[in-house]
Amino acid sequence: MSVKTLHFTSNVTIELIRSTLHKRFPRTDFEISIEVPRPPFNLTQLVSAVVVRWNNGPDRDLVEDVVAPYQSLDWDPLSGVLQAMEHMEINANGELQQINYGIDYVLCEGPSN
Repeated sequence: MSVKTLHFTSNVTIELIRSTLHKRFPRTDFEISIEVPRPPFNLTQLVSAVVVRWNNGPDRDLVEDVVAPYQSLDWDPLSGVLQAMEHMEINANGELQQINYGIDYVLCEGPSN
């Protein structure tokens, strides 16, 4: 069985995130941008991040749960382990496919409880 891989650009991923957030929180205005971490971050790692900002509405934990499926890396602060996240789904034809969203992290900057 072969697995087809879909590669989305970061711009397409932003639009997917925007659509998901609008459906889930239609009364909240989100600002979504691509940002590359600045030094002293090790830029040889070529890490990219999508940053989601909002001023009122849902709390940060809830938004983080909604957008987490779009990131390709996950860092466990307790163990310090950085792991690649694999996204798999079954398409309309019943075939297994892997999805690469083209970004490493989705960072949220909004209200927290």
